[in-house]
Amino acid sequence: MTSPPPPAATCTADEPFDDVNADIVLRSSDDVDFKVFKCILSLASPVFKDTVTLAAPTLDQSPDLQSLPIVYMSENSDTLDVLLRLIYPGATQASLACGTFEVLLLLAIEKYDMIPPITDRAKELVMDQFLEKRAVSIYAIACEHKWKDLAQRAARETLKIRDLGRPEGYAEELENLKAGAFYRLLAYHHACGVAAAQVNVTPYESHRDWPDPSTIKLTTYDKWLCAHDGRPAKTEVKTLCLKTPSFLEALSD
Repeated sequence: MTSPPPPAATCTADEPFDDVNADIVLRSSDDVDFKVFKCILSLASPVFKDTVTLAAPTLDQSPDLQSLPIVYMSENSDTLDVLLRLIYPGATQASLACGTFEVLLLLAIEKYDMIPPITDRAKELVMDQFLEKRAVSIYAIACEHKWKDLAQRAARETLKIRDLGRPEGYAEELENLKAGAFYRLLAYHHACGVAAAQVNVTPYESHRDWPDPSTIKLTTYDKWLCAHDGRPAKTEVKTLCLKTPSFLEALSD
């Protein structure tokens, strides 16, 4: 008879998941051990709370594990590292690899049912790292999973995309987006364009007519807009804000 293969060699994760005082180990699918604390996991997620409560001491006699309970995770070490950094106080947040943000959000929001502050942190991480360049992808994923707040923020960001709806604006995530959701995005673009075209402005004919900024006194509904060439125009704040939220955000800065 052939002897069974030896167990796979494991290694320990980087700081802060290498604490010698940890009371439980999460072992990733690629055999990386994350030494963590039950109390932190339990406070962050009811799923983790049940998992660590039921975990039994291991028979692993490795000196560095000291018979700690080991929970075998389905996530690989890269995914688990990012997920745990959302939970751990003061942990430096790692950068997400391209294409992993959907996995992170699904884990935080759905699989592990993280508490709201942590799911909000996961959303902000995705927005900070991907919104500017992958707004369409985020919109498609958010619509698929009914994450309304992410869909709205991504939709506003897509207003910067001139070729939306054209072949060059394709994103792989659109394959799972319902036609109705994509239609609403295009309709939103059109409505914002119409609103911008109808804004009441009073341009100045020459440089001599430009006002001295130090003498401008704005009333409740007046605002000076400045074009890219530095040319100012007087407009109505109320009109802008009612037409599109994008103007509201810009004018409130």
